[in-house]
Amino acid sequence: MSISSSYLDQYIDTKYPAQTSVVLRYRNAFTFGTSEEEDVRFKDLLKRTSIREGSRIFLLLRYKGVDIYALDETSLMHTKTLKAIDGCVTTAKCKMAGWDLLVL
Repeated sequence: MSISSSYLDQYIDTKYPAQTSVVLRYRNAFTFGTSEEEDVRFKDLLKRTSIREGSRIFLLLRYKGVDIYALDETSLMHTKTLKAIDGCVTTAKCKMAGWDLLVL
């Protein structure tokens, strides 16, 4: 099965570069609620809880004629770890549930 790029494009919110927030850029590729209203509400909460969950791909080096790229999923993250994504999604889930306090 092949998936066309136009099919994937409908799920990418180009207002948000991947370097700024992968959560907001790709949030439309997932369904987060049991109803459409719940899903829309959660995606709106993601906009409020996003704190900069950026990633990038860059050319690392060329070795024997082969370009080697690196996927950097930490240096553009607010926390400098992948935990920025978890924090954004977890905080939105807690807000959706009406929780003001969470201890991890």
